[in-house]
Formats: sequence, structure tokens, C-alpha cells
Amino acid sequence: MSTVTHETTGDAPAFFRRHGIALLLTAASLAFFLPFGTVACDGEVVHFTGMELATRQVPPDPDSRNAPGDRLDDEVEADAGTYALMALVFAIVGVGAVTWRGLGGGFAVASLLSLVLLLLDAGVSMADVQIEGGYWLALALLFGAVTIRGRSRWRARRERRRAGSSSPRPPFPQWLRRHAPSWALGVAAVSVIVVLNAALSSGS
Repeated sequence: MSTVTHETTGDAPAFFRRHGIALLLTAASLAFFLPFGTVACDGEVVHFTGMELATRQVPPDPDSRNAPGDRLDDEVEADAGTYALMALVFAIVGVGAVTWRGLGGGFAVASLLSLVLLLLDAGVSMADVQIEGGYWLALALLFGAVTIRGRSRWRARRERRRAGSSSPRPPFPQWLRRHAPSWALGVAAVSVIVVLNAALSSGS
């Protein structure tokens, strides 16, 4: 009985190291459905979720008298919509990369940096910006995913040093076969962002 308990406990960290990044990236993607921010400027106030910002569907202030294109929601979408879209797409593609290949740290980093850029953009804005809980939750989940990936790579490097083994550089064809799928996913993610960003911008 004690042996079974020990094995179950020991398997939990290994399971989380293997699937934790995918779980955290999935949770971060779902956090986009929560309130992300409130912006006020010149008497207008808009509230939006991360998904509304990423898809450029920020609800306008019902009391706004400005014409479409000159409203606050249009300015918010133009300023921060691309960063939100980048963060969302990189997080979703990262889930696929982890599930398919056991990798995805790069996508977690890209998504995290996109959210940081969104925050910096809000910081330099002339409007009154209040960051809501959905943003902070997504940021924390992405930071957790990046931390897990970083600790995993550090642990593997430490184990190799402890064993006194240095892996020889693989031949270029083998190295290319290993990394080409990740590059292809990255190119696909960037292409999706560019196409969606252009389509959403023209439709808004």
C-alpha cells in the first residue's frame, strides 16, 4: 500500500511538467473571455473582455455622440487589438505545439511578451485605463507556463552536467527535422495573426 502511494505522489510532478504548459496555456486562452480593461477618455467609457479586444468587437459607449471611426472603442481596438490578438493566437498555437511535440515554451514566451506590450501600450496612452482581472489572470498563467518550461530546461541541463555527458551536436539534417515543425508552427501562427489582423481591421 505504501509503495503505491509513493509512486502516485512521484508521478504527479512528472505529469505536471509534461502537461502543465498545455493546461496553463489553455487556461490563459479561456481567460480572454473575462473582463480585460476599462478605458475612459473625453467623457466616453468602454469596457471589454480580452476576446472582444482581440477580435475588435469592443462595445461602444452607448452615450457616445461621435461618429463610427471616431469613437473611443475604435481607438482602443486600433491601439491594443493587435497585441491582444497576438497573445491569444500564440497561446492557442502553443497548446497545439505542446500536445503534438511536447514543446511550446517559445509560444508561451511570445504570448507573454504580447500581453506585456499591451500593458505598456496602455501605460503610454493618454486615456484613463484600468486593467481588469482577466488580463492579470492571463498574464499570471502565461508567466507560470514560461517558468515551468524554463525550469524543465534548466533541470535537464543540470542532469546532463551531473552525469558528465555532453551531447554532441547532431547532424544538420537531424537538427532540421527536429526543429522544422516548430518553425512551421511559428510561421503559421504569424501568418494567422497577419491575416486576421488585416481582416478585422478592414471590417471594423
